[in-house]
Amino acid sequence: MRSAKSAEGIGRLGVITLTHPYINDPKYWRERAEELRSIAKLLDDTAAKRQMRAIAARYDRLADHMQQRSKENKVVK
Repeated sequence: MRSAKSAEGIGRLGVITLTHPYINDPKYWRERAEELRSIAKLLDDTAAKRQMRAIAARYDRLADHMQQRSKENKVVK
């Protein structure tokens, strides 16, 4: 069984850092957002549809953040 800990393991504050190849990839988060919007279109429940769209919007913001972070890291390197 693989450990959920990253190579860094448990950080200074005792927080376990999770790493996956896609976690910093804006494309991954945009695809997840689009997937949620597609699912929302199929829902009849208005509240559930609204929640799915809200989560999709958060994924879009996360993708924007990852994209900006990537640009900043390229400048620093």
